[in-house]
Amino acid sequence: MARLDLTILLLMLSVQLEVTDASLTQFLGATAPGDIIIGGLFPIHEAVTAVNFNSSNSFSSPQRPTCSRFYTKGLNQALSMIHAVEMANRSPVLSSLNITLGYRIYDTCSDVTTALWAVQDLTRPLSVCDSPTNSSQPVQPITALIGTSSSEISIAIARELNLMLIPQISYGSTATILSDKSRFPAFMRTVPNDEYQTHAMVLSKCSESCHPGQYKKTAEGQHTCCYECLTCAENQYSNQTDADACFQCGPKSMSNVNRSECHLKPYEYFEWNCGFAIVLLTLAAVGVLLLFLMSALFFWKRHSPVVKAAGGPLCHLILFSLLGSFVSVIFFVGEPSNETCRVRQVIFGLSFTLCVSCILVKSLKILLAFQTNLEVKELLDRLYKPYVIICICTGLQIIICAVWLTLYTPFKNDAVQPKVILLECQEGSSVMFGLMLGYIALLALICFTFAFKGRKLPHKYNEAKFITFGMLIYLMAWVIFIPVHVTTNGKYVPAVEVVVILISNYGILSCHFLQKCYIIIYKKEHNTKDAFMKNVYEYARKSSENIRGLSGTEPQSKMENSAYIISNPSLVPEEEQVSEPKLDTTP
Repeated sequence: MARLDLTILLLMLSVQLEVTDASLTQFLGATAPGDIIIGGLFPIHEAVTAVNFNSSNSFSSPQRPTCSRFYTKGLNQALSMIHAVEMANRSPVLSSLNITLGYRIYDTCSDVTTALWAVQDLTRPLSVCDSPTNSSQPVQPITALIGTSSSEISIAIARELNLMLIPQISYGSTATILSDKSRFPAFMRTVPNDEYQTHAMVLSKCSESCHPGQYKKTAEGQHTCCYECLTCAENQYSNQTDADACFQCGPKSMSNVNRSECHLKPYEYFEWNCGFAIVLLTLAAVGVLLLFLMSALFFWKRHSPVVKAAGGPLCHLILFSLLGSFVSVIFFVGEPSNETCRVRQVIFGLSFTLCVSCILVKSLKILLAFQTNLEVKELLDRLYKPYVIICICTGLQIIICAVWLTLYTPFKNDAVQPKVILLECQEGSSVMFGLMLGYIALLALICFTFAFKGRKLPHKYNEAKFITFGMLIYLMAWVIFIPVHVTTNGKYVPAVEVVVILISNYGILSCHFLQKCYIIIYKKEHNTKDAFMKNVYEYARKSSENIRGLSGTEPQSKMENSAYIISNPSLVPEEEQVSEPKLDTTP
């Protein structure tokens, strides 16, 4: 055992010293005496460094290259051979025959030329002058050779060993040509050649090859050649045969049906050619057409009592604001962009605020026109500034939208979903979006309150009743919109708001203008000054009777000090307003 340790030490020392002198070739590896000597060639180094010739040594004799890059695996193989020889020497078989094995191990440095030099040293007996012990006994030549791992080196040294028919046993050379006994009669190996290894792979498999889009899953307790082919999961792929695992597609990609490749997810938005979009756009177009027809009719009959009672110039302003609201529908359809995301809500918000502001003025005018309490009437007269009220109400909404666009600008967003990329508009701030809608709702609620108080005015010219219905439709539509908008996902989210916008627009058109158009076209007898005055006078008389019935006495103080004035519920000059003198209240 001591001899083994000494041999290992000498082997490692020789490796570190990297001796290259030809006279010290025997110290390139490790040696041990024996009755039978076995040679060994192992790549203890991975490469050699050639000697550079220059002007000073260009005529020198050739020199061996220097070994470089220590190779641990090659050293382990050499140590394994030493260990195997020592174990064999301690076996009962060799002990009973009184035979010992020896070895001479050399480093090939993974180089063919170095290996051939080693074979030359291994195959000739050492002379007296070469003997390290200066003995006159020649060194016994090798009986067999172990090595090498490289097929290239094995082919070269096998031709050298063929000359003396020294057996060579390789533990790693797999070239098929080395199986040709006519060329390499003394070569043997412990590994199958390349051809056998190739066949041993396609025939040991117990499973069919997995196609692209599948991956191998080895059955528990089975050999790795036995496996199950499983389909890749959604948004995963494999693009080669017998893949060990599937790969994940990118966030904006998805696997195809066969799971063999990834492709970009389709973009989805509320398209122009969608059936629902076509219906909504058609309704918006019809609404615009009705606006132009009504505007032309009201302009033609602008001096008639019905048009004046409906608000006169305010009617055209309302129709214009509804035009902006209908036009805003266009920006909710099609592929969104940063520009359309900013424009669509602002156009609707400002247009509908202008519309509701005009209706608010009309509601206030109705209360003022049929107000019998002179003190309240005087107060309302001072407050009633139609266009100032409209400008203030609309101006506040302009400020809200300006702050929204400046600080929390709406933008286009690509929402990545499992199977599609949804192109949508992010409002930038839900608070500002809610504030814009809430402000319109507040104005509508005020209109509703004023109009509700005037619901018992003259029937034929009762704007209050229609304002009440119009605002009620608007408020109900937007109350329903809020939970639907919050809980809806996908490309039809813009369609929800478009539906509510159309309901609000058509509600105002129906309640404010259709009835007036019907009277203008089909009930012309009611669209005269006399019919209007008669209707107002009847309302005044009934109001007077109601007051007298409730108090039991004549309201003499007010009746004597001032005339019972019924203002014309329109924006007409003072000289055209209707004034009644004292009413005859005697039975």
